[in-house]
Amino acid sequence: MKLAQGLNHTVLVSIPGFFGDDETRACTLVDVEDAGLWLACDELKDRIGQTHEISDVWNAPVIGFFPFAQILYVVDPSQIAALARRASARLARPTAPADTDVPGEHAPPVRRPKQKSPKARR
Repeated sequence: MKLAQGLNHTVLVSIPGFFGDDETRACTLVDVEDAGLWLACDELKDRIGQTHEISDVWNAPVIGFFPFAQILYVVDPSQIAALARRASARLARPTAPADTDVPGEHAPPVRRPKQKSPKARR
């Protein structure tokens, strides 16, 4: 999966260098650049708001750039759901019955009937 397919969707990220822990946070993936990701999340507003007095009445999402070197992981929950659906569909599909040989019990071999040679009739 390419990250760009998840634009404007929620992704789960861990950015210990910024948030100070390795907790997973839900953010909206705004853009992808060669060096990192542009993310919007409420916790970003809370974290920056404490030091820069961003007002509580600020309704727009706060968007920040995070270099890939700072990001521990990014998970797209919709891809996990898609993989789970594919796996369950694969399990639900009827399959050919497996050989149920019981040790010591074998079915007799299937033999073709012998064909008579045309020379034998003479």
